[in-house]
Amino acid sequence: FSGYIIWWSLRNPDKVPPAEAPTTFAEKLRRSGSLIPCGLLIVFIVWVLVSGIATATECAAYGVVGSLAIAAASRALTWRNFWQGLTGATRVSCMIMFILAGAAFLTKTMAFTGIPRELAELVERLQLSPYGLIFVLVIVYLVLGAALDGISMIVLTAAVVLPMVQQAGFD
Repeated sequence: FSGYIIWWSLRNPDKVPPAEAPTTFAEKLRRSGSLIPCGLLIVFIVWVLVSGIATATECAAYGVVGSLAIAAASRALTWRNFWQGLTGATRVSCMIMFILAGAAFLTKTMAFTGIPRELAELVERLQLSPYGLIFVLVIVYLVLGAALDGISMIVLTAAVVLPMVQQAGFD
């Protein structure tokens, strides 16, 4: 998509918006004032995780508390915004749970039909190189990623993909 935008922009320079005027370093700092606390929070969380002070789950909690503190300090956090965020997170969590439940059913069904075993044997018969298989799977996951989140993709495809990858020799 970015390549298309570049191509289109080069072919239609009269329709491209003009470049912004250059700004000073002080102006850039002033404009990024609300980004600096978020950046510091990210650096803090990564530092705490990498240094071994906290686990990944504890770092997630630090991130939530830190982002709430930043939102409250910037006066962007209202009860209405908080409630909208909470209901949005609940909806997404419920959708993921339904996908996980459906994936569990799909995994049992696939194992019963023997499709993963047949696909693994098909990959062996095609004599596709292990890296060729990985390339094909990357393309499949890129296409699936346009419609599903990462967890859902892995859960839905693990029953089929895992035997193929193991047959190709990846541990």
